[in-house]
Amino acid sequence: MNSIRLQRLRCLSDTGEIKIKPITILVGENSSGKSTFLRFFPLLKQSVESRTIGPVLWNGRLVDFGNYKDAHQKHSEEDICLEFKFEIPSFPKNNA
Repeated sequence: MNSIRLQRLRCLSDTGEIKIKPITILVGENSSGKSTFLRFFPLLKQSVESRTIGPVLWNGRLVDFGNYKDAHQKHSEEDICLEFKFEIPSFPKNNA
């Protein structure tokens, strides 16, 4: 995963694109969203590994956001947006 952007997830209105490096340091005031950001990764893992009706398993064995309404940023009418970018390396063509 190269970068991530979270919008309207709990207290995070919009993180902007955050590039993920081998070492990524999060710094911020209390209740600014650091834990919410870190809890996104087990949320993604449990959603991919589980057979769910919807695309996101908000309440699972790794992390519990409650339900969509609990995870949604209060006072926002727009949906939660979770974006991530991957780089897929290209392999040389075999000319055999």
